[in-house]
Amino acid sequence: MDLKTLREVAQLSDPVERARILGRLMTEEQGLVTEAAKMRRQAIAEARESGMSLEEIAGRLGVSPGRISQMRRGPAARAPEGPASPAPRVLVQRALPTEPAVRG
Repeated sequence: MDLKTLREVAQLSDPVERARILGRLMTEEQGLVTEAAKMRRQAIAEARESGMSLEEIAGRLGVSPGRISQMRRGPAARAPEGPASPAPRVLVQRALPTEPAVRG
């Protein structure tokens, strides 16, 4: 996906169609990101197997050794999944105003 595609989708007049297409594009993009992360982990593993230290790899990539350790482990955590069923609708009741006291 590129910026041109996003701008074209942003011009769609139907908001539901726009949201549907954006969701599809995001899913596709996430798949690419996931695959790229796997390939990056493999490349780091190969560099380690060839004898490079985390510090050397980090220096060549321009990141900290701690970041290399994170990359080697993959995503730290997945986002929590949504509820299995829709959230219950909450009914809010308001008290009706009372009539003012008659002064006499």
